[in-house]
Amino acid sequence: MTRNKIWPRITLAFGVINSLAGGVLVVAYAMAAVVARVGEADQSLRFWYLPILFIGIMALGIGLSCTFWAFNRLRNIRRAAAGKESQDLSKP
Repeated sequence: MTRNKIWPRITLAFGVINSLAGGVLVVAYAMAAVVARVGEADQSLRFWYLPILFIGIMALGIGLSCTFWAFNRLRNIRRAAAGKESQDLSKP
């Protein structure tokens, strides 16, 4: 594996893990602060659990951007490699 393929794969793994963790945090906020508190008089946990939601949204955004960057980088590396192979075959 060449060096130019290692960083996109590491970034892809980081992005997928961050996306999953961010999604879990957003769902955890929705379940714990909103759904579980329906009908209760004290709704203050919606406010106090907001950092969980914001961390989840931030992790989800970072994870998705890392994932998209890594996919684009890997696709460009593959295209460049395919172009080099076709050029090498056309040479006598």
